[in-house]
Amino acid sequence: MAFFVVLIYVSGYLSLVLAALSMACGLYYMAELAEEHTSTAKRAIKYLLYGLLIAHVLLLVYERFPPVYPLIGMVAHGSYLRLMKVFPLVDPKSVPFFACVLMFCASNVGWFYMFKTEAERFYQYRVLGGPSVSAFFALMVWSVPVALFVSLTVNDAMLPGATDSQRSSASRSTLDRRGGSGSTSNGSSLMTAFLSSAKSWLGISGGTSQKHTLD
Repeated sequence: MAFFVVLIYVSGYLSLVLAALSMACGLYYMAELAEEHTSTAKRAIKYLLYGLLIAHVLLLVYERFPPVYPLIGMVAHGSYLRLMKVFPLVDPKSVPFFACVLMFCASNVGWFYMFKTEAERFYQYRVLGGPSVSAFFALMVWSVPVALFVSLTVNDAMLPGATDSQRSSASRSTLDRRGGSGSTSNGSSLMTAFLSSAKSWLGISGGTSQKHTLD
């Protein structure tokens, strides 16, 4: 009995570690795509925002959810939409950014309280509570903030209006990072540099694997 319990705990924690590694690799890949295709990332986030706003309206009108929670979600996504006007040049010290952070926290608290007080809805729809809440939060609450966070990896030097020297410096930094050298210039994005360092520390960087292959 004791060995079985220990085995379950070890397997569970190992699954969490593997899930975290998979998420880190996925975020790194998404950051690279957003850095190379900024306009496409902006359009995709806008379409996602419009779809989620429509989903909030349907929850309010069709599913008869308590009005306060869908309205908080709509205000939160409205603040994200306002932030898209200056995307990807977002100032962390600006009022719109602080409004987004505040509404993100309010949306999380509101929906959590709603599902805590409206637990009978799970029996009504015949779904499991834990997985259903996780899936709802992943799409309706966290998807846009995660997409915005990942997409804020564009180097300022690669944007329109930058000088040729800035573009060449950013290009060299990007090539060095992809080559596995681990060097980043001042124009490099914080998140891409962090994820690249994490991959290098774990020994799964592209340059390391290429070197082992050539050897």
